[in-house]
Amino acid sequence: MEEASTAGAADEDKRGKEENDKRMDKDGKVAFHHLFKYADNTDVALMLVGTIASLASGMSQVIMTIIFGQMVDAFGKSSPSNILHQVNKAVLYFVYLGIGSGVVCFLQVSCWAITGERQATRIRSLYLKTILRQDMTFFDKEMTTGQVVSSISADTTLIQGAIGEKAGKFQQLVTTFLGGFVLAFLKGWLLTLVMLSTIPPFIFAAGIVSKMLAEVSSEGLASYRQAGDIVEQTVGSIRTVVSFNGEKKAIGLYNDLVKKAYKGAVKEGFIQGFGMGFLNLVYFSSFGLIVWCKIMYEEASQVATEAIGSIRTVASYCAEKKVMTKYNQKCQASRHQGIRTGIVGGIGFGFSYMMLFMTSALCYYIGAKFVSQGNSTFGDVFKAFFSLVVAMLGVSATAAMASDSSKAKDSASSIFEILDRKSQIDSSSNKGLTLELVKGDIEFMHISFRYPSRPDVLIFSDFTLSIPSGKTVALVGQSGSGKSTAIALLERFYDPDYGVILLDGVEIKKLEISWLRDQMGLVSQEPVLFNGTIRANIAYGKNEEVSEEEIVAAAQAANAHEFISSMPQGYSTGVGERGTQLSGGQKQRIAIARAILKDPRILLLDETTSALDAESESIVQEALDHVMIGRTTVVVAHRLSTIQGADIIAVLKDGEIEEKGKHEALMGIAGGAYASLVELHHKS
Repeated sequence: MEEASTAGAADEDKRGKEENDKRMDKDGKVAFHHLFKYADNTDVALMLVGTIASLASGMSQVIMTIIFGQMVDAFGKSSPSNILHQVNKAVLYFVYLGIGSGVVCFLQVSCWAITGERQATRIRSLYLKTILRQDMTFFDKEMTTGQVVSSISADTTLIQGAIGEKAGKFQQLVTTFLGGFVLAFLKGWLLTLVMLSTIPPFIFAAGIVSKMLAEVSSEGLASYRQAGDIVEQTVGSIRTVVSFNGEKKAIGLYNDLVKKAYKGAVKEGFIQGFGMGFLNLVYFSSFGLIVWCKIMYEEASQVATEAIGSIRTVASYCAEKKVMTKYNQKCQASRHQGIRTGIVGGIGFGFSYMMLFMTSALCYYIGAKFVSQGNSTFGDVFKAFFSLVVAMLGVSATAAMASDSSKAKDSASSIFEILDRKSQIDSSSNKGLTLELVKGDIEFMHISFRYPSRPDVLIFSDFTLSIPSGKTVALVGQSGSGKSTAIALLERFYDPDYGVILLDGVEIKKLEISWLRDQMGLVSQEPVLFNGTIRANIAYGKNEEVSEEEIVAAAQAANAHEFISSMPQGYSTGVGERGTQLSGGQKQRIAIARAILKDPRILLLDETTSALDAESESIVQEALDHVMIGRTTVVVAHRLSTIQGADIIAVLKDGEIEEKGKHEALMGIAGGAYASLVELHHKS
């Protein structure tokens, strides 16, 4: 059975690798066209309209040079009495161009911005869904919170830019470049051929600069990901999320927030489109009143938001300097990359302008000769010259966008790799058996296990334990003996290397994972509360709609209703990030209420009271004693005084059970493992 499962997982990994290889380019990054793989029919329609608008927008610059040339000819050839008539015609053309440009620029920016936001929202949601369905091995070995946060925020933002407005801008610039050269050849092919001699070094320099920028930007992105690991916490809540089958709630909450952001981004896209269109209308129409030229350069700045989850710990240890030193060390590489980017970009920018003005000088010199020899008119020279200027500006701007494309492809590589990853323990899978009636008989049979992140450390060598239905079994032992590991295996956070675990005689690997976890309620040593109200945190225990009466009943059973009611906002009181507004005992009772609401057949208590003071421990233990009645309960205990009434006490040592029995029987074993632990506990 295990061999078949392993083979199936290997086949899935192989298929995932093959799919991953197909979408990679020769640089080992995601091919640009694969960035659009999550576009739906609406996105395709938006991109089609945006592309047409981008092409039209790009041609508007070329058309502008034609009108300029006509105006120059009008000034040069017309008599003073006829100049106004000729100029008025050009003015009208500028007005028409301004109106048309305003419309197409609006469509270009708004369509590309909206489809970029739509696709990025879809990628973010799928990414979170994929993360939540992974097994614990993934979080132990492959992913940290810094990487998750970087991917779901910064990386997806880079992808969004590349498949959104910048894609439309790229099309616009390429159209301007091609249209400019075509017009230049039509209006002055001889002059254009002469000027083409200056283009190869310009394009070569632009290509070199763009390649260097792409390389240093990728290195800088990797460095900032490492720096993000320093300031972000590990994905500490993942066990709580999956144990309560809370993936759908987490995704739903995330999607609600993303929808708000999406609506704002759509508005932003319309506003940007209207703004660009209006600016172009004013820009081109203004030529009818005053012939002037203005060049604008926009810089996009990336704003990074970071959350420091351990600020209390940092402050209590006065470790601010240590954290800053460590973070600054990680940022050194990014800073160096930024300096290199600035130098390379500066060289490229300076060279491009040097070539631009040198080309202008050559063009005017040769153009003047052509006009003096009667081979061309000044209007045609003007059109050819400005068409080439527009074309070269298009090349320059396109080259400057190369680093953005490289960043997006680099970010997509890490995100798409996760999206294609198949989890060996998939909590979203509906495959497997479900039992009509759960009695709660549990049996560990010859379990051998090592954590994948620590393959050299043997946790269980031959762990065998039977837990009868409705009984309370306490697991005790030295730190690292595997007490909490037994609970992790029972919840299928991990699968054992060898051996089987049975629930009512059925191997748990054959059961549907979400159904299996629904039968269990986990309360851990440090309860994980989510930033929200007390009501929302208790309701998290049930994967469906919960009434106020059910929440209150669960709180009463957990001895939590009294302190909750005493708060000014009652159940609507915010708990703060990770429950920082509540005491340890209060947090623990809310966690117990959450487990009670789930109404599990099996209760898992992982050192639930070990971090509490005596008064809080007494209150919490009273609540637990009430909840444990009639349920199969597995208790991992640090304070041995709390488990003396357990039906079975199992002492773990060296990956096996050394002793097993009731408290009185184990205490009667002179020099026994349990008696020694009790004696050591009393001394401490």
